[in-house]
Amino acid sequence: MVFVHGAGGDGHNWDGVVERLRDRFSCVVVDRCGYGESSWHAPEPPGRQAHSQHLRLVVSTLGLAGPCAVGTSGGALTILSALREAPTLFAGAALIEPPLRIGDGHADGALPPAARPPSREGDDLQAMGEASIRRTDAAAWDVMSPENRQRYIASFPAMFRETSQPPFITTTAELARMTLPLAVVYGSATQDRFAESSKALAAALPNSALEVVEGAAHLMYVTHTDEVAGLIGTFLDRCSAEVRPVFQDSR
Repeated sequence: MVFVHGAGGDGHNWDGVVERLRDRFSCVVVDRCGYGESSWHAPEPPGRQAHSQHLRLVVSTLGLAGPCAVGTSGGALTILSALREAPTLFAGAALIEPPLRIGDGHADGALPPAARPPSREGDDLQAMGEASIRRTDAAAWDVMSPENRQRYIASFPAMFRETSQPPFITTTAELARMTLPLAVVYGSATQDRFAESSKALAAALPNSALEVVEGAAHLMYVTHTDEVAGLIGTFLDRCSAEVRPVFQDSR
């Protein structure tokens, strides 16, 4: 299975979950372009199409045949974007709190390019980033190790570039075409916008299950690692015909 992180941190966000699943599943952890060890050299920041193309390239380059995918927040949006272009790319997917909007008009491919975020440097950027994480999930920031906090701090420029994009908009017709098994996950203590988007997404998908992690908020892989790993493992047991107990860390 392929793990895709959100806006903030990098593929190491999944270390705790992967540690609990690596004996049962072959795990590929992705650093999305511009995060962690995946560099980005184009003058414009990577948009959703670039993240989608990068994910599809990882799957094809590694020769993965019908893997399952797990994505949180912006990583869940990357999975959905990839499925728009390649509906059979994954055999199933678990999507944790994807921040999207669902309408009956145009999908976000028709939106104008994202505006550049304001330039922020030094301590100001770090303070803004920490405040943003605390607003999203204060409990997770408080329990993170110093090493994990530093990875998030290093990602703040990329995080603000990504979160300054226009909202991800999909349509009910587009979602109805996604017939692969999907689990949509949200936390009972998360912000209303994440809970509502998760519920709406699950209702619009033809083959989905809506799962709630009690007491969790947006960064539930930090605060509720055992519960998230257990939920993912149970879901993937249902949609994976064959798994191998091999661990790969591809960045």
